[in-house]
Amino acid sequence: MTEARVKKPIKRNYLRIFCPDCGEVCRVRTSQKLDSLLRRAYVMCQDIECGYRGSIHIEHVARLSATGKEKDKRIPYTESLKRHLQIALIGDESDASKEGNDQ
Repeated sequence: MTEARVKKPIKRNYLRIFCPDCGEVCRVRTSQKLDSLLRRAYVMCQDIECGYRGSIHIEHVARLSATGKEKDKRIPYTESLKRHLQIALIGDESDASKEGNDQ
């Protein structure tokens, strides 16, 4: 008789924003779209005694991987991703360095 495998619970990774005053975790109360790449989030400290409230910006600044659905062309590729894509198009690095020496 085989044992049924128990599925492990999915770990949820949440962005944690810490209070600049006391260091406790802040909760996002609401957010507002400023641009397709930028949001303003309004946060509130979870420590009742602290009572900090403020706003933060969350922005897409760089692509870490290439996808087939890159709609927004304003997000720049990281340098390592650019090199990876160039190597994939040209061949391996030794071929790329030979082409540069031929000119």
